Amino acid sequence: MTKQLLEQKNGSKQQVEKICAKLYCMGSFLYRKLNETMRLQGDFAFETLWKSKVPTLAPFAVLLNSAMNFNRTHMIVYRGVTMANEQIEKFRLRVVSERKIQLPTFTSRTLNRDVAEFFGSKVLFVIDLEKDTSSLDVSPYSNYPNEQERWLFDGFPAKVTSCHFDETANKWAIKLSSLRNSDL
Repeated sequence: MTKQLLEQKNGSKQQVEKICAKLYCMGSFLYRKLNETMRLQGDFAFETLWKSKVPTLAPFAVLLNSAMNFNRTHMIVYRGVTMANEQIEKFRLRVVSERKIQLPTFTSRTLNRDVAEFFGSKVLFVIDLEKDTSSLDVSPYSNYPNEQERWLFDGFPAKVTSCHFDETANKWAIKLSSLRNSDL
C-alpha cells in the first residue's frame, strides 16, 4: 500500500484520488480502521480514541471525499446489512419524528438490488439519490466491478422515509432519501 501511494507522490490530484479509492476498495485493514474510527465520531465515550486517529486517517479521508462527484441523474442505490432489532427501531422512530440522519462513514452502496440482498440477511436499505447528489462510482477501482458499487460521502445527509418489514422478502426495508447539507 505504501509503495502504491509513494508512486503517486508527484501525481495529479486525480491520480492520487484514484489510488486512494483503489486502496480503500481492497477491504484491507485501512477500510476497516477508517470505517471503525469514523463511526466513533461524535460519541463522547470514544472521543479520545477517534481523535487520536485523526492525524493518521484524516488526510486519507479528505482525499477520498474530494474524489466524489455529482450524479448527473437521479438514481436508486441499495445496501444489505445485518442489524440488531434496537437499531431497526431507531430508524422506525425517525420516520415518525421526521428526524434527519447523517451516515458516518464512506458508505458503500450498489446500483444492483440483487447484490445488496445477497449481502444483507436482515435489512435492505433503499436510498433515493437526487440528481446532483455527491457520490463516487468505484467500479473502476474495485476487485469486484460487477457489484456496481457507489460510495456516499462521509456525513451523507438523508431522511428516513419509511421502515417496514417486507413479508415477501422476509427482511426489513428502510428507505432513505438524500438531502442537501443545508436541509439538516
